Amino acid sequence: VVDMARLQSLEDENRTLRAQLHFLQTSGYAAIGAQVIGRDLQNGRMQFLLDRGTRDQVETGQAVITNEGVFVGKILTTAEHASVLEVFTDPDARTATSPAQRQRLVGIVEGRGNGAALLTYIPPSEVLKKDDLLVTAGTEEKVPANLPLGIINRVNGQPTDPFLTAAVEPLVG
Repeated sequence: VVDMARLQSLEDENRTLRAQLHFLQTSGYAAIGAQVIGRDLQNGRMQFLLDRGTRDQVETGQAVITNEGVFVGKILTTAEHASVLEVFTDPDARTATSPAQRQRLVGIVEGRGNGAALLTYIPPSEVLKKDDLLVTAGTEEKVPANLPLGIINRVNGQPTDPFLTAAVEPLVG
């Protein structure tokens, strides 16, 4: 039973590593692998301490993604041997966002804490609906375009409002 559990764990790790390799080979991104070595989840915060820093060419503002290219957040601060990741659902986080099908800036995803996010500053003329995929807009210097980040749960507001909002369900938990 122990050997079977170990084999299953190794197979899962192998699948994960293959997915990472495939993404990196097809994306064209230069990547730096990192591990989480600490976290701050108090008061709705969503920040993680990573084991890579300036000695590894990690810079403030860089996008952090999963092994399959899903946007997680941005590097908030760096030190020589570590950095802090601010997840895009952190209450202080802001990310320029686009609908996947239109590839143009339509609003800012603002973190609300505890894994919640809200797409704000949506022009009333913009047609968004439940289950639309949101991606990074590519308007931020160190955040590439088209990194998937979440799905619209509902759009709030009236056509006469100056801006609409939309509840966003993150693709990563």
